[in-house]
Amino acid sequence: MPEPAYVRIAGEYARRIRGGELPPGMQLPSHAEIAQKNGVSDIVVRKALELLLSQGLVRSVRRRGTFVADRPNLVRVSPERQMESAERTFRNETDRDIHVERETEEIPATSELAEALGLAEGEMIAYVITRAVEDGRPISISDTYHPVDVADVSGADFLEETVSDQLPEPAHADWLRTTPGDLVKTVQQRFLSADGRIIMISKVSYPRDRYDAFVFRMALK
Repeated sequence: MPEPAYVRIAGEYARRIRGGELPPGMQLPSHAEIAQKNGVSDIVVRKALELLLSQGLVRSVRRRGTFVADRPNLVRVSPERQMESAERTFRNETDRDIHVERETEEIPATSELAEALGLAEGEMIAYVITRAVEDGRPISISDTYHPVDVADVSGADFLEETVSDQLPEPAHADWLRTTPGDLVKTVQQRFLSADGRIIMISKVSYPRDRYDAFVFRMALK
């Protein structure tokens, strides 16, 4: 799924802010300068800056411009995050070394998965495990399931997410190296088409201290 220009621009500024290249209080270039540099419209620039604002990375001062926030926090935003690869997402959050690995296979749907995806029990579905590491520390693991005729979430019109602190599943606990009894931040996702078809479901686990906050924007189109 092609990455929207505003997500790319916001990601570049996010990485520079979190990496310290753009220090707190520094003023960002004007809308016109950002638009000219990136070959985009003013509308695209506004959406990029709105995304940075929602992430708590910048602040807007009327009639003066946009400035790097005094205390930039690590905030996870949806659905913009879903429009980019895991590699780009995590690299926009840090200058540290990021490694992402995936395992993909086709499996028969259990009764629970069949019900969740609206399919027949035993029907073959795609199963993807995605694991991410930052400087050797596991920071994310997800289990994703979707019908075999679905390539990605480009056909989705809506995203539903539920965030909670939960005891991780054994495989997630092993990957994140959690102490027995410790909770993790769990995000459960459902991608749906306009006619209600389930495009994809996913369960993602993060260390509880990974993000300061979560921001949701549900309309994908």
